[in-house]
Amino acid sequence: MGRFKVFLGLCVMLAIVICGVIVAMYNPDMVQLRSPIWNSPDLRLGTLLIIALLIGTLLGVFANAYVTWKLSHQRNKLQKQLDQALKRFEQLQ
Repeated sequence: MGRFKVFLGLCVMLAIVICGVIVAMYNPDMVQLRSPIWNSPDLRLGTLLIIALLIGTLLGVFANAYVTWKLSHQRNKLQKQLDQALKRFEQLQ
């Protein structure tokens, strides 16, 4: 089952990359991002879309890793509490 999930994840990532490349090919217009602090150089719209897609993907992966780590830490803490409670219960019997 684990290999299937990895394969499916890789297929989804490949599909996203292919869609990003297609979008980049069909959006050759030059654009510039402007903010009060920084102005970007002229870049192709497709390139900016791919960069935004990659940043969003990375933020999603990091957010998921953080939540998973937090839940794992909480599960381990609760498992220790359960083990201690079971040990005390066995001593009472």
